[in-house]
Amino acid sequence: MSLEVKVLNELNTTQPQEVDEFEFFSGEDRTIKLQIFDEPSNNDYLIALSSTVNIVLRKKDNTELSKAATIDTVHRSIITASLTAAETALLISGNIIVTIADGGSTRIARGINKIKLLSKVKPF
Repeated sequence: MSLEVKVLNELNTTQPQEVDEFEFFSGEDRTIKLQIFDEPSNNDYLIALSSTVNIVLRKKDNTELSKAATIDTVHRSIITASLTAAETALLISGNIIVTIADGGSTRIARGINKIKLLSKVKPF
């Protein structure tokens, strides 16, 4: 079983909607919402509520930011984490890695090129 990551629209709370990338501006508070699924079956991966889940993102200094994620109790394949303005100021575009630890086992889910840092456009 290979686990992968779908990025969801964090504003839609009733019906999860997939988007291509998690887009953000440097220095803004954001919530990242992800869904874990089994590839190639495309079935949701139901995360045990006892699991410890972390979202790992790449920073500008080539280190990693690891954020604890909350598991949705209704849709257990969905996780969320809040990013502060100070944290988004450190991030770059790239991949998402999610670690799911439960008991003695750890699973890894990946989202390739799912993070996109947007450039601020100055108004005319």
